[in-house]
Amino acid sequence: MISPFRKARPGSQYGTMSVGRVALDLWMAAVVLSVSSVGFVVVLWACVSLLTVAGARHRARRQSRQLGRLPHPYRVTELAEIDEALDRILAEEHAALPRRLPG
Repeated sequence: MISPFRKARPGSQYGTMSVGRVALDLWMAAVVLSVSSVGFVVVLWACVSLLTVAGARHRARRQSRQLGRLPHPYRVTELAEIDEALDRILAEEHAALPRRLPG
């Protein structure tokens, strides 16, 4: 290994930096940077996917616990359907309201 501080021998391949060598080094740096950025995007995508699945599972469990505590002879799925229907009705009523109150 040649020390970067030692003077290279004349005619040595390490002493001269040709344009081709610089271009090859730049090309290799670009390839490494692009591959590492693709890897970063894949890891980021996997993390977001796992967080989305974990959040959905948490919301489903919480909804199941909340609906399961109600003292009705209905099953949890029937209560979830009723809840969704009520949400849809509220959204329709909200859309029908005037945007500004007169006055």
